Amino acid sequence: MVQLTEAKLEHLRLDLACGETPAQDYQGVDKYPVGDTKWICDLDTYPWSLNGQPLPDESCDALYCSHFVEHVEDLVAFMDECWRVLVPRGTLTIRHPYQFSVWAWQDPTHRRALNEYTWAYFDRGQREHLHIDHYVGTKADFEVDVRPSVVETGLEAFPYEEILRRMHHEVNIVHELTAILTKR
Repeated sequence: MVQLTEAKLEHLRLDLACGETPAQDYQGVDKYPVGDTKWICDLDTYPWSLNGQPLPDESCDALYCSHFVEHVEDLVAFMDECWRVLVPRGTLTIRHPYQFSVWAWQDPTHRRALNEYTWAYFDRGQREHLHIDHYVGTKADFEVDVRPSVVETGLEAFPYEEILRRMHHEVNIVHELTAILTKR
């Protein structure tokens, strides 16, 4: 079992819920010791511990999470924990099924469907602008950049406004979104 040391805590780049193969340049974190997973952690238990050792505040330069946030029990707590462990200006990259894709609900273990507006709830300025800061209950404050993965061939040549219009009115135009969140 890997032990945390001061040297290993510098510049951590973690792939959360990596399964058997972590993303390139990331260390794998998963609930189960499978494949190339380096760290064992129940990502629904806070604060996070890696192999039974607490993960300190601001110990990660980057987090990557692909097709997991739709499974977490408490998305607000998960995002607060990501914010806690990231260094200032650290990035959290999240890939997830788009709400108007069959991918969003085909898996019976999904707890929620997400869209590009979900991530505004984790930007303090947006929460204040929308007058929702009082009930969301998050400490997280991220700069948010959301990008669709366009499925329909040729659609990527259209202006972004047209892609958005079609995303909101047609099913399976976009299968997934990538949200890139930078800690303030």
